[in-house]
Amino acid sequence: RFYCEIQIHVSMPCSFVWISPLFSLIHGLRSSVGEEFAAQGSKLHLVSGGDQPRPWEYWNLCEGSFSCTPLGMYGADQEAQDAASKRFLLFSSYGGGFNNERHSLELAFSLAYLWNRTLVLPPYMGHPNSKDDLFAVEESWDLDALQEAVRVMSTEDFRRHVLDHPEDLGVTEDIANRLETLPKMTSFKDGEFHGWLKGVELVAEKVLDNHLESFVVIGDGEESLEAEDGELLYREFAGDREPLMLTKEQRDKTALYIPPGTLLGNFYSTIYVHDNLKTWQLRNAVRRSVHLRREYFEAAQAVMEKARLVPGVFGAMHIRQDDWSAEHGLNASNPQQFLTHKSIRDFLKSHGRLYLAVKTTSDEHDAVFETLIPYLQDNMRAPREVILLGGDVREAGERIAGRMQTWDGIVEMIICSQAHAFVGSWGSTYTGYIQRLRGYMPEVMDKRMLFFDSEKDDGVSFPTWKKHYEGWAREWSEAFGSF
Repeated sequence: RFYCEIQIHVSMPCSFVWISPLFSLIHGLRSSVGEEFAAQGSKLHLVSGGDQPRPWEYWNLCEGSFSCTPLGMYGADQEAQDAASKRFLLFSSYGGGFNNERHSLELAFSLAYLWNRTLVLPPYMGHPNSKDDLFAVEESWDLDALQEAVRVMSTEDFRRHVLDHPEDLGVTEDIANRLETLPKMTSFKDGEFHGWLKGVELVAEKVLDNHLESFVVIGDGEESLEAEDGELLYREFAGDREPLMLTKEQRDKTALYIPPGTLLGNFYSTIYVHDNLKTWQLRNAVRRSVHLRREYFEAAQAVMEKARLVPGVFGAMHIRQDDWSAEHGLNASNPQQFLTHKSIRDFLKSHGRLYLAVKTTSDEHDAVFETLIPYLQDNMRAPREVILLGGDVREAGERIAGRMQTWDGIVEMIICSQAHAFVGSWGSTYTGYIQRLRGYMPEVMDKRMLFFDSEKDDGVSFPTWKKHYEGWAREWSEAFGSF
């Protein structure tokens, strides 16, 4: 019995294709055969080199081919592009952890895309008083990719634009001169943070001043509800959540801004679009344009090669600790509490190598290594290896992405997203993004959303959140189902 940071080198696997109803049989076979290759130290390659896309470059995958036509801003609509060059959407992020902030970016991007506006990025994302955790969008996200779908501008560039063209915003030079981009080291008392652009309310109209969990934003205007089937389709999508939409006066405003503490939720279940083509275009735009920087994926590949984790043939788990261990019954000192369900035991029996994404406090460290990991190994197939991000394995990723914001947690998400199967922690947006990435990844065949609480596994309704909407607490297959 051992847990380790494995150092034998294996690269990418051969591709397997299968058809249901043989899924379960071949599903397990792939894991078994792949692990045999890995155990022998085989060097399997999906990519032969050169400029060919890596299997994790899902944003370059279109209709099963790594050959995509240019996305085109605002659905390649020239009229929308012209409108966006004169209108702006500013936003402050929710003010939470990395994946809460991802929600904010995806939602703001989606609204700028649908409302035909230039997206004005905040100088920082994260909790405004957690100076060490603040980061700029471009530090973690591919800014060039963002600009393939919408016009993008920094807050400081917007401030300069107002100074140079106050008449465009309908304000005087005196008001324009009152705008100030706040520095990172500014301290805020509770309730006093209103965004990074001081004076924004002087030049922009505030919209969506609500926590979005109980609402749905109408992305294509009130006319979508006034259509013949509009109300019926909306209620099928939204359930009992109430609609929020721009008024005509707001639509005509040159600049709009969304305050902090608002943008939290999955863009595809929070924003309703009546037009099916526009819905597809939006989801495709988020998939192709709102993705992490390439360095994170390259670091994940380096870690996997060092640990001889072959994409598609190892298992992965995210067991969130700290506040989750008590609230959701994921206490590492009592693994029987959450690892005894048949679906979890079957998962463990079908894998001999397991990547474990777990972040512990000092109080939880011993329980993870002395109780949780041995329990996992006892219920796994041979060779019963549990791999964590540490030692030489960690160094392999750190050499590539170590200078980047929260690199280790992001790299672990990408590793888990390439596993044969994955079980995560319900209510965790970290688990949620792993599941989203698994939906995007072309090599991942098992796209089920599995949780330690099996009652939270995928539903069969349409939309899949119809029976019990759970807000931001989880992802749904609608995010990637059309691809």
